Amino acid sequence: MQSKFFNHQGASLHYQIGGKEAAPVMVLLHGGFGSISDFEPLLPRLLQHYRMIAVDTRGHGRSTLGTTVLTYAQVADDVRQILRSESVENYSLFGFSDGGIT
Repeated sequence: MQSKFFNHQGASLHYQIGGKEAAPVMVLLHGGFGSISDFEPLLPRLLQHYRMIAVDTRGHGRSTLGTTVLTYAQVADDVRQILRSESVENYSLFGFSDGGIT
């Protein structure tokens, strides 16, 4: 997985991308107080079948909090902007806890 950063509304948002280039995209969203590392046990298997994008949500992992209020709507917008920057239009989403609510 390759680490990248995307600046949005005062935050530096960290995400990782990897897997099969032409495969379907799956986006991973961790729970509250978590990070991308929560998915490490799953990644070897998922990378064989999908193009993976895992996001450290605003204020978690290697992402900064920025200047806006942390809400589920804000996190959803952050992810939407990351996906646009990667030219991803179609994807599946896997999230748990706060990531599932988002």
